[in-house]
Amino acid sequence: TGPVSISDMVTFDTSLPLSEEASTGDYYGYLSYVVGGSGSPPYVETRQFSYIQFKVEEFRKPEFEVEVTTDKESYVNGETIHARAQADLFFGAPLAGAKVDWQVNAQTFYFTSMTFPQHQFGDYGDRAYYYGDGPYYAPEQYVRLEGSGVLDAAGSISIDVPADVASDKSSQHFVIEATVTDENGQIVGAFTGVPVHKGAFYLGL
Repeated sequence: TGPVSISDMVTFDTSLPLSEEASTGDYYGYLSYVVGGSGSPPYVETRQFSYIQFKVEEFRKPEFEVEVTTDKESYVNGETIHARAQADLFFGAPLAGAKVDWQVNAQTFYFTSMTFPQHQFGDYGDRAYYYGDGPYYAPEQYVRLEGSGVLDAAGSISIDVPADVASDKSSQHFVIEATVTDENGQIVGAFTGVPVHKGAFYLGL
């Protein structure tokens, strides 16, 4: 326990060093403030108003690594993203037969041009920046696709993702994430991201 100093932005930060003998398991941190009043003796009360929970586990050095790649650096609506997750043991052999869980998420992609930095690209209407009206404030379908599988003998799995943004108001950035679990229960993940464009070109003004 201990006091903290509040900044001008009404924020604070603190740290909790853990000894090497610290027990594993769930830990809780509580925030509280002290209120008091006049009287004899003075009235003092500590009130908790928030808390945080975190887990402490034994460190275990990873035994394998995972990489996610795609066949192209960017895609246009209607194409297919051919992704591959590869898992290899650190001594070089592929990790075969391990379980893979994968997920594809998307968020708005903002196109810019280094050649024309003064131009704006996209479908900007009069209310493009108004909350709830413009394409960049439209509700997004974050999770596009998910599934699971098993790594083949080469330690890899293919993931085909439709690059479909037809129903989106703007281009999207697709993030493909794969999480591999080996026979010992160790979990290692990796991800990669690619833009999916609404069309083959942008008009800049």
